[in-house]
Amino acid sequence: MNTIVSPHLDDAVLSCFGVIKDSLVVTIFAGYHDINEWDRKCGITDNKARHREDIRVLSGLGANYRHDDYQEGGSFFLEIKGDNIYFPMGIKHSDHIRLREKFVQLLKQGKFPGSNVYFYEDFPYLVDSKE
Repeated sequence: MNTIVSPHLDDAVLSCFGVIKDSLVVTIFAGYHDINEWDRKCGITDNKARHREDIRVLSGLGANYRHDDYQEGGSFFLEIKGDNIYFPMGIKHSDHIRLREKFVQLLKQGKFPGSNVYFYEDFPYLVDSKE
């Protein structure tokens, strides 16, 4: 089974579209929060709507999901397993960077025996917005 670790609700779909079918997408920072500037730019006026959208899209792509209840910028715990684990490289966004650092630390401790680990490029953070 593929497990895709997604920092936020849209990251797996934007970055791992090619391997998402039949995968489990684990979104770490999926705790409910006040609507922020990014949400407003995307037309989101209600955080529950963002969760419903994520579930609808993932289901439509043939993926399963797990929404962890951690807040952006807060502490978190990683409980991840799978034959193939896809993890963000951690480009630019602080949550992505912290997540990658924690995962690499656990990987060095041998916490994912028997799993193949792949790092994916974080889109849209991979692309410089000034280009």
